Amino acid sequence: MPQHIAKRLKWAIAYKDWRAEHFEKVIRSNECSVEKSKNPRQHWVFIEPGEKWLADCIQPKEKDKGISCMVYGCLGGKRKEPLVQITQNINTTRYIRL
Repeated sequence: MPQHIAKRLKWAIAYKDWRAEHFEKVIRSNECSVEKSKNPRQHWVFIEPGEKWLADCIQPKEKDKGISCMVYGCLGGKRKEPLVQITQNINTTRYIRL
């Protein structure tokens, strides 16, 4: 994780003076998992020692995963490409080919 933080800081410093028109020439991409039957809200519970298993401190989980779909998309400037469904495990080579 510290290496990742250092790389992100280096990138931010290198491009700190870029304006919006510079970034319009850059394509950004990402993937996202869309899931049904899963609560998207994260619950935080702060407990005292010995309270770990009290009913008020436990958020039950559903046993099945529900329905999940992984998608990939990219955009750059005013251009948006369509989402692509990822139907298999993805590695760096496959990600770049998308």
